[in-house]
Amino acid sequence: MSTITLDIAPEVIEKAEDVFKRKGMSYSQFLRDITEKAIMDLSDPEELPVPCIDDLTEEELDEMIQKSLDKIEAGHYYTSEEMIERIKRYGVDL
Repeated sequence: MSTITLDIAPEVIEKAEDVFKRKGMSYSQFLRDITEKAIMDLSDPEELPVPCIDDLTEEELDEMIQKSLDKIEAGHYYTSEEMIERIKRYGVDL
C-alpha cells in the first residue's frame, strides 16, 4: 500500500473524521473507496455515465450489458455481500 499526501485544512479533516466515524468507517477508508469507484467509473474512456436506462436504444442497452458481462468475466466485480457492506458504510440500512 502506498501513502499519499493531501493538502486539506486540519479543521476539514477533523470534521470529516467525525462524520465518517459516526457512519462506522474511517475517513481514509472513504478515500480508498471513492478512489476505487473513480477508477471503475473512469477506466473506460469511451464509456460515459447513462442518465436513464429508459433513454437507451435496444442496441445501446445490449452493448452496456455486454460490457458489464465482459467486466464480470474479467473478474471485475463485487459479490452481493461485498456491495451490501460497502453501501452500509454510507449509513444505508439494507
